[in-house]
Amino acid sequence: MTGGIFILPSLAFEGTTKVINKGVDITLIADSDSVDFAFGVSRVLSVMGVSAAVLQVTCLAPFDSKTMEYFEQTTRKLIFLTTELLEAAEKHLKADTDAVVAELMEKEIYIKKLMEMIKPQK
Repeated sequence: MTGGIFILPSLAFEGTTKVINKGVDITLIADSDSVDFAFGVSRVLSVMGVSAAVLQVTCLAPFDSKTMEYFEQTTRKLIFLTTELLEAAEKHLKADTDAVVAELMEKEIYIKKLMEMIKPQK
């Protein structure tokens, strides 16, 4: 402890969800097969003014509801890259959470669809 601040040591990853990128507008939830795609999409979205969190779910059971809840409260918009991920998360989500599946497709089309999904409703 130095100057009243205690810094925790780095710990090895032992959970079931890795935070690949932090964001505040939307959360992209990917598995190991789609995480690189999701990270690339998040980079393009950042240039367009959208802050996208990227989570990599490494194991569906036990489901990491604590991390999901944090991003559910932070972004209020969860985009699952596979139906399997959404199905695993559904019982842990609040009823008013905006959660959808956006399956993988060509990156440019995917980004366009995401922008349509996240623009404010009038």
